[in-house]
Formats: sequence, C-alpha cells, structure tokens
Amino acid sequence: MIRPYVILVIGAVIGAGIITAVKLMADAGDKPMQYQQTQYRPASLFESSVGDVDIQSIDSLFTELSMFISDAVVHISVQTGVRQNPDTGEFLRPRSGDGSGFVYTSDGWIVTNDHVVEGADTVQVVLANGRVVEGVVYRANDPQLDIALVKVNVEGLPTLELADSNGVRPGQFAIAVGVPFGLENSVTIGHVSAIGRSGEASDGRGPPRPYSGMIQTDASINPGNSGGPLVDINGRVIGINTSIFSTSGVSSGIGFAIPSNIIRAVVDEMIETGKFDRGLMGIVPEDMKPFEQAEFKVAAGAVIRIVEPNDPADNAGLRVNDVIILIDSVKITNELDLRVALYAKSPDDKINVTYVRKGKERTTDLQLTSPRIVVAQQRESDFSYPFGNRQPNTRPDRDRGQMARPTLGVSLYPVDDATRAQYDLPNTVRGVVVVSVTPGSTADNAGLREGDVIFSIDGKPVRDTEDVVEAMSSADWGDRMEIGYERVEDGEVERDTVRVRFRR
Repeated sequence: MIRPYVILVIGAVIGAGIITAVKLMADAGDKPMQYQQTQYRPASLFESSVGDVDIQSIDSLFTELSMFISDAVVHISVQTGVRQNPDTGEFLRPRSGDGSGFVYTSDGWIVTNDHVVEGADTVQVVLANGRVVEGVVYRANDPQLDIALVKVNVEGLPTLELADSNGVRPGQFAIAVGVPFGLENSVTIGHVSAIGRSGEASDGRGPPRPYSGMIQTDASINPGNSGGPLVDINGRVIGINTSIFSTSGVSSGIGFAIPSNIIRAVVDEMIETGKFDRGLMGIVPEDMKPFEQAEFKVAAGAVIRIVEPNDPADNAGLRVNDVIILIDSVKITNELDLRVALYAKSPDDKINVTYVRKGKERTTDLQLTSPRIVVAQQRESDFSYPFGNRQPNTRPDRDRGQMARPTLGVSLYPVDDATRAQYDLPNTVRGVVVVSVTPGSTADNAGLREGDVIFSIDGKPVRDTEDVVEAMSSADWGDRMEIGYERVEDGEVERDTVRVRFRR
C-alpha cells in the first residue's frame, strides 16, 4: 500500500515544463520604484454580521477579499547556476523553481519560506501588477525556522497584516493565495482543520526540518504555494503555507502553515537588526492535554516532555512534567507561546522561569545557550509525526508501493564541546554522536546505542552530519553498509565496525 508522506511545496522545476514563462522587465537606476496598483479593501466584510449576509453577499465578500489578498501576494522565481560538488568534483546542473510570498511592509520586505529561496543565486519577484524586479534574500539561518525575507527596491506596496495566531480555531474560514505550479494569483478557500500540529518535512534536497505549532487547513495547497499567505475572514495572515500531507505530491486536502505569531517574532527582528538568533533552554515542550490540566493543577502553560542533560534547563533544576507559565513577565499559555518568547531572546541571555510542579508554583533563573542542529534520520512511531507520516523526507515508490529510501533510525549531533561534556567523550574522538536510537530500527538491530560516535561509513570518514546524509542518500533496500564507530566505557575508547543491511 502506498504510504502518505509530508513534503514542502516549493514546486522546484528543472528546465522547461509547467512554469508559465515570464518576460523580465529591466528597470535602470537606483531610485526605488513607486507601486501604482489599486488596492482593494473589502470594507463590507468587516462590517457585516452573520444574520445580515445572504448567499450573494457571501459570494461578493469572498471576491473582494480575494482581490484584496492577491494585491499583496507575489510570485518568487529562483535560479541556481552551475555548481561543483566540492567532494566529488561533479558539476551539478542549474536548478530553477517557483514559490510564493506576501508583502509585509510597504517599502518592499516580502515574507516567504526559507526552503523557497535556499541556495538561490538569483531571485526575481513578480508583483501583482506583473512587474518583475530583482530581490535580495535574507535568511534566518536556523534549521528549525523555515522563514526568510526577500527585499525589493519598490515603495508604496500594498501589504497584509498579521493576525494573532493564538486566536485561530478549527472550523474558521481559511483562504490560501499563491502560485501553485506557476499559476499566479490562484485562490483556494477552505477551513482551519486543526491547530498545534508538529512534525518534520523536507523538500528532498536535504534532511527534514522540524516544525511546531502548525495550522492545518483543507484549503487546497500545491507545489508553488510555499511561502504564500493563509488568511482569515478579516483579511489578516494567520500563517505561511509550507507543507502538505499527500500520497501523490499534490493536494489531498491536508496542508500546514507556520503560524503568524512565529512569523512576527522572526521577521521583525530580522528587519530591525539584519539577523535572527534565539536562545536555547534545552527542553522539548508541548501543549497540555485536558486531563493533565487537572492532574498538574494548572489551567494553562507549556508542559516539559524532555529535558536535555547538561543544558540550561537541566542545570537550573527543571524536570519532565514541569509546566512553564511565565518567561520573565511574558505569560505562557501553550507551547507556541514558549517558543515565541524564546525567539525574542538571544544566546547567553538570562531569563526568569516561573513553573508549576505538583501543583506548586516555583521560579528559577537560567542562562540560555546557542541551539544545536539535530539530523533525524528516522523515527518509527507515527506519534512522533503528528503530520501523520513516519518518513516525511521520502517519496513513495509508485512501482512497489513502498517507501523509496531506507534510514538508519538514529538522531545525531556533531561532536562539539557540549556533546563531549554530555557523553564524556575525549578529545581524540571525531565524528557525530548518536543521541537516540529508534527501537527496532536498522541501527538498533546492529547494536548501536546512545553515546556511540560514528567516524566512518563504508570506509569514508564522517566529519559532520552532512556526511551521514550524503551516505544515506544513495542507500537502497537490500544494501549493506559498514559503519565505523567508537564507544567510551569506563573512560576507555573502544573502536569497532558493524555491517548493517537495510530490510523492509
């Protein structure tokens, strides 16, 4: 049976094909251009009550709203030149692709997904009036934040306002606008299906990205919609359309958007300072389930599911099942509140945390640190992927009805000062450290365990997580692989190799 999967919906296209050709218009000089297009404002939409609206009025309101949104939505076309693989010397073909975005400020700051513009050599932005302008990319450079900005030298642009995504509820109308398959100004209307979804997804060009607090919608989203807005009935952006859950690679009525509160926290800092950084507590938070609110004797907050050893939260005495209710003076009602509060902090910032443990309120101070990158090769439980899939970074093999690529079943960190301290690794150890092993996975069956350091795969040295990703990219079912690893026991380093075979 073909298994569903989660993909990012940039809609990258190689060569000619489904993208409609766009003739580029050259604009000489450095003077910013003035945008002249008329803005629509669906005033009647904001003034009407449910009891006063008939079917014709509803139709008119959605038409006005669609025009209003579309005026601020752009088509982002990216292109990479010929590149050379630094390891193999192989020359890689140019790549082109399409995505969407929306105008955030009238002086030309445009919000989109990071995976839309990642690796692009040139970016052209097609405005709603058909004008094509060059764009400059500003990336958050954070693997857990699929958000980027594109700046164009145009003034007077119509904009979209961000909503408070904490107010989004399942069942409300949701409108997506973007350029699916290169088709500009495409509008789809649906509802918010759920909130608070978390999981991982990839566009196939690298390891999967983690996502938290996503808004689920049945408004149709397809390749090319990435970076475009998901908008509420009041014309405000509730999220960025980012990924879909599908068996075919096109819309199956389940799409996901990054909530607007995360967008605001990230892009405002990027526009103001030119960069984005955030502090790490070293926990995995979640929303509380209703029974936990009664059990923990707290009405709202973010419950801690995991505390990373030797990270700031652990050192400050925070424990699993503690419920965080305040960061400094910022009220925390759910997981998303906590993440947004930490996005506003920088590494090395000191914060005061108020939390509830066994019904009693406590406080502690801690100093944040810098985030570390995790490469998740595999997790077996569907509950690890509330998007609904075990391996969202792979496409189904349509000939055999199976997942196309095998995985090891490990999560990895680079060997650095923090992991050396956490796992008592001597300075002689080099490679990537295994921080978790999925029960029943290929790695588990081979005897690998947490704390092992992988230093080679099939005789090739492993220096960082990208070396593991590259080695796994060519693996297929039935293949065998030799993994060299080191294990520290009682202060002694034992070096060994193990041969694994990828079985379905």
